Amino acid sequence: MGGQRVAALLLIPFVENALKHGVVHRPDQPVAISLTLPAPGRLCFEVRNRVGPHPPGATTGIGLANLRRRLALLYPGHHALEVRNDGTEHYTRLELDLGPV
Repeated sequence: MGGQRVAALLLIPFVENALKHGVVHRPDQPVAISLTLPAPGRLCFEVRNRVGPHPPGATTGIGLANLRRRLALLYPGHHALEVRNDGTEHYTRLELDLGPV
């Protein structure tokens, strides 16, 4: 990435959430993690995992809220975060503009 850096531990919560909330015990439904550099100075990180039913109140959303706040502080106007959950699959995509190469 030409000397560009991603903030320390920024991507870890995405993987943690997939392992904590995902269906990870089935080999036919793996967690998919992708890290690409689609353009100079641009990073794309995606995590996709199957989810099972959760009892009411099992998730608080605090981790995602903290992550959104951290992104706003570290990359104001230079990030895009997409989070989708349709009840069977959870998908997260983070794009970071790391600046000029």
